Amino acid sequence: MAEEMSLDGLFGAEQSVCNQVADALRLTHRYCDPSIEEQKTLGIVHPGKTNPSAFSAVPDPHEVDPDVEAATT
Repeated sequence: MAEEMSLDGLFGAEQSVCNQVADALRLTHRYCDPSIEEQKTLGIVHPGKTNPSAFSAVPDPHEVDPDVEAATT
C-alpha cells in the first residue's frame, strides 16, 4: 500500500493510519513522498509543506505558474 506522505509527516507518531491498515491486512506499506531533506535537494520551494501550491514556484494557487503557462501556449 502506497501512501502520499513521508516519515517527516508523522510529526512524532509511530505510524500513519494507512500504515496501520496495511499492517492489519498484512500488506506492504511504503511512504512515497520525499523527505524534507530530499525535497530541499530536489529544489522544492517549501519543503515539508503539504499544500499542493508548495510544489510550485508560484505560491498563490490562483496565479498561473510560468512553467505551466509556457507549456500550454
